[in-house]
Amino acid sequence: MEETYKFPALFTRNSRNSPYCTITNGRYRITDTPLENSSYGYTIIEEALDNIIDRTRSLVKQDYCIEIPWRKKLLKIKAGTPVKIVEVKASQIIFTKREGDEVSVNDVIAHTITGKSESRTVKSIFNGVIVFIGVHSFSNPETYVVAVADSGSIEWYERG
Repeated sequence: MEETYKFPALFTRNSRNSPYCTITNGRYRITDTPLENSSYGYTIIEEALDNIIDRTRSLVKQDYCIEIPWRKKLLKIKAGTPVKIVEVKASQIIFTKREGDEVSVNDVIAHTITGKSESRTVKSIFNGVIVFIGVHSFSNPETYVVAVADSGSIEWYERG
């Protein structure tokens, strides 16, 4: 039986949109109302790139969490965390890595097809964990930004 793809859900400190993600006692919960002042509100990933990542300084701009359904975990990253940026630009992009995946130098991140129908492979030039994949709005050809952080600078939580 074929399973429906479940997209990651982004929660940011500055959002007041439902649902909310709250981390307490080493676990996280998703609720319709904020449980505490420490709740993170839902944010649309496709609109969040410039609010989440400072591409000029290669830093996380605000605290955020991503619920990663295929890992059944929550990834949390704090404002000020340094990230490495990889831009993936092409007419067609097929990602081989996703948010929460560990990458090493020379790991394939994506396969691309250019406007001239040429195939390319995009490899990581960093070691770390993919903490965000965002689209650069209205770009032509399609441009995605992949942010990679050191594995020691993120936190993982189980649902509970």
